[in-house]
Amino acid sequence: MASTIEKIIQESIIDSFKGLKPEVWYLALVQLINRAGLMVTPFMTLYLTKELDWSYTQAGIAVMFFGIGSLTGSLIGGYLSNRYDDLKIITIGLFLTGLAFIAMAYISHFYLLCFWIWLTSTVGDSVRPSFYTAVARFSEKDNTTRGISLIRLAINLGIAVGPAVGGLLIEYAGYEWIFFMDGVTCIAASVFMFYRFLGKTRKQYEEEEKSQGDFWAPYVDFKFMLFMILNLINLTVFFQILFTVPLFFEEYLGLSEKYVGYFFIINGLMVCALEMPLVFYLEKRKNLFLPIALGAVLIGIAFGSLLIPVSFWIIFTIYNIFLVVGEVINFPFINAVGIKRAGEKNIGTYNGAISVVFSICFILAPGIGVPLLDIVSFESFFIGCMIISVLTGIAIYLTRGLLERDFEMENS
Repeated sequence: MASTIEKIIQESIIDSFKGLKPEVWYLALVQLINRAGLMVTPFMTLYLTKELDWSYTQAGIAVMFFGIGSLTGSLIGGYLSNRYDDLKIITIGLFLTGLAFIAMAYISHFYLLCFWIWLTSTVGDSVRPSFYTAVARFSEKDNTTRGISLIRLAINLGIAVGPAVGGLLIEYAGYEWIFFMDGVTCIAASVFMFYRFLGKTRKQYEEEEKSQGDFWAPYVDFKFMLFMILNLINLTVFFQILFTVPLFFEEYLGLSEKYVGYFFIINGLMVCALEMPLVFYLEKRKNLFLPIALGAVLIGIAFGSLLIPVSFWIIFTIYNIFLVVGEVINFPFINAVGIKRAGEKNIGTYNGAISVVFSICFILAPGIGVPLLDIVSFESFFIGCMIISVLTGIAIYLTRGLLERDFEMENS
């Protein structure tokens, strides 16, 4: 029995981390430092409605500018990533983002804050394509998905810490501290990037002159765009976790910001525990589309589970189980499909296109979700979320053959 358990641990956990280069681990550490300060986004809707006394509609519009900025940043980032050194882009972008978050604490005017949210998000998300391009650059072909998963693991480990600390800071010190801490961790991550990649060891990591690639390649790739539109629908539901779910916890379940922080601890730790073993297992099966489709279905079921009439701790647990498993088998394989589809010359632009889709979700999720709560009940809203994600998962599975046939032709 003991040897069997040891074998399972060896195969599912330890082996899943093998074969990744030190540079991928350094990039993951940068994300861990950065995301350990993720405090503004999860609490922004609460901050605007509770601290600034804005309506749901005003808050939804303002938070939507995170998505608009993310879209702008992803387009810029995809362009930059295909032309300039990814490591420099990440270092500069993180530093400027940190300064922007600190300044955000001093802005309360509606139009000015909307602009500043857009600017902060534009700069911050301009580094996202470069992160995934850098991971592809430092990974082998057979472990690129695991490299992406390691970055996501670091992000989620940081998310387990950031919102929890943020909730405590709000309760005992005030909302202004979450802006300061978010900014400081961005700057700290930038300093680490400079020290590790661009300081004394800079020449070791200098890239050869980049191929310009084709910026429009993913956008005129009809099959890939259809695949990403389906994912956009599911991801818009998923990102309600940041916008309407905290409102649900506070207003429907009567919980304080501290408990919202506890929720994100549970969520982040579960992602960290499950993602690498699950991806390692699924990566060996060589099927990129089944995990994406199944993940979307599980995300939908998660939102339906929020309405089960049990205690909030049980709701936290059930919701997180379905959401986390859905997320960890869905997200990494979306990037893996993009990288496989891109070829060597267009990795930056395809990663940029994927980031654009995620950014559009950050526009749609608060822009549709939060104002809808002025019209419909939480029950109707989350039932709708469940139906949409489940149907999207089925559609992804049914249309998988469009891209699978192309991959088979490339490998033949």
